[in-house]
Amino acid sequence: MSTILEARSISYTYPDGTRAIEDVSLEVEEGRVYAILGPNGSGKSTLLLLLAGLLRPESGEVLYRGKPIGEVYRRMRREVGIVFQDPDDQLFAPTVREDLAFGPKQLGIEEGELEERIERVAEELSISHLLDKPPYRLSGGERKLVALATVLVMEPRVLLLDEPFAELAPDASIRLEKLLKRLGDRTIIFSGHDTDMAARAASEVILLNGGRIVGAGRAEEVLSDEGLMSASGLSPPIVARIYRMLGGRARPPVTVEELIERLRAERLIRGPPRS
Repeated sequence: MSTILEARSISYTYPDGTRAIEDVSLEVEEGRVYAILGPNGSGKSTLLLLLAGLLRPESGEVLYRGKPIGEVYRRMRREVGIVFQDPDDQLFAPTVREDLAFGPKQLGIEEGELEERIERVAEELSISHLLDKPPYRLSGGERKLVALATVLVMEPRVLLLDEPFAELAPDASIRLEKLLKRLGDRTIIFSGHDTDMAARAASEVILLNGGRIVGAGRAEEVLSDEGLMSASGLSPPIVARIYRMLGGRARPPVTVEELIERLRAERLIRGPPRS
């Protein structure tokens, strides 16, 4: 795997003096799914804005495909898409269809291909029935999906998603989770504080607290480290907590499949072995 995005000792302070990011370094490998987890105010949104090139670090630098983003900004704008935490920051057109069409039109996408992209993405997110509605008439969860659609229709290679599962109804959350798994050839970074979702959807986890990275690595390793999770102000996935409640003493699992295997292996439950 090659590194597609890299932050080198970046820091950022807002004009009001709030220190949001402090000496953060990380490498994002192409084709992986990353979850940036942390409590409210930990710096997750700011870090995504810095990685997207929408904020400039006061120290350190962000690289895209090995080059400072200032040198490859136009290419980055074509290949990197960001979905903001508040969809109202992203939606401005009279109808959903026009919002989805805006970005591709700026790239000169021809009308036929443009319509095909809009219809495909709308179907993937189950929002086809919303295409001719004004965004302000939609629910908060629907606007979240439409904001995501405005980025997916651009067919970016890198997706930066700020709290994408917030406000979504359970069925929409499941659809989005499945969609992220289908986009396996792209690089995806999403933020949040739902450790259960991270365990299911991410291959890598970055823990952020107080603007600093306090843990990073494979999802199953980071999310099962109870001391690290506690220090990050987060609870381990519910699967790990169930394992402890049933008397498990080893490193806790973080997925349901691993939990069942572990409980059977440690004879904490009975049942036929998996074939």
